Amino acid sequence: MLSMKVGGKLIKGLETTGLSGKASFQEVLIKSANGTKEKEFDTADWTLKFSGKTIERDGTESSTHEDFETLREAMNSGAAVSFVYGRLAAGEKIVSGTCVITDWSEDAGSEKTMGSWSGSAEVSSTRSFTTFSDYGPEKVTNGTFTSNINGWTNYSGHPWDTAESSGGQLHLVSNGVQETGALCSLYQSLSLLAGHVYRIRFDVTQLGSNGIILCIEKPALGSAAGYNKGCSITESVDTEFTCLVDDPVINIYTSAPTAAEFNFDNISIQEVL
Repeated sequence: MLSMKVGGKLIKGLETTGLSGKASFQEVLIKSANGTKEKEFDTADWTLKFSGKTIERDGTESSTHEDFETLREAMNSGAAVSFVYGRLAAGEKIVSGTCVITDWSEDAGSEKTMGSWSGSAEVSSTRSFTTFSDYGPEKVTNGTFTSNINGWTNYSGHPWDTAESSGGQLHLVSNGVQETGALCSLYQSLSLLAGHVYRIRFDVTQLGSNGIILCIEKPALGSAAGYNKGCSITESVDTEFTCLVDDPVINIYTSAPTAAEFNFDNISIQEVL
């Protein structure tokens, strides 16, 4: 099974796939064997083949899928397309990386759902042969707060009155007497990509009477960039979002100069593969 992605979105209508490779060798002379010629491995070139039906995504799939025309446009512009080839189940072996589409064809039907498309692509040298996981590597540094609050910044212009690791959790306190319009902000820069889908998880415990916000934005106390969660109860959050910008921050802040007290733990962000 193959999944092809543009950014973080799957291609609607993908049906059949194939992967082929060809190894290349160089001839070398072995001095210790009196100049005998031997072949030495140089590299391997891989090609993907794929086809599908001309099925359009519906309204519920706009955040997760692209139509087949996106692949057509990617070939026309030479844009790289992400792929995962193999059985998409935890523990199974897969090939993943990026490719550039080199051939494309379409056959129109009486309706758009009756047509078909196919193509092939050259796989880049950055491919990897790994074991499938539903999620990529962790993006948050010290989200379990075992190393105090290392990796996080208590915003110098709008600091929390208390921002510390206590009992292996992040403990935040706002005394609510900041200057008018001031907020409390603790943030961390993230290496995320626009258009990619990420899983975010965290545990939050409300200790005071007022709520606060955890969001993905750029810059800190700037524009929302795909995720914004008002925290006003004790809960465990596990959801997905599409990032809207490259390299945003995760920010935990008060929305007004009011008193607030919270604990956070197990803050995690991983790309959905």
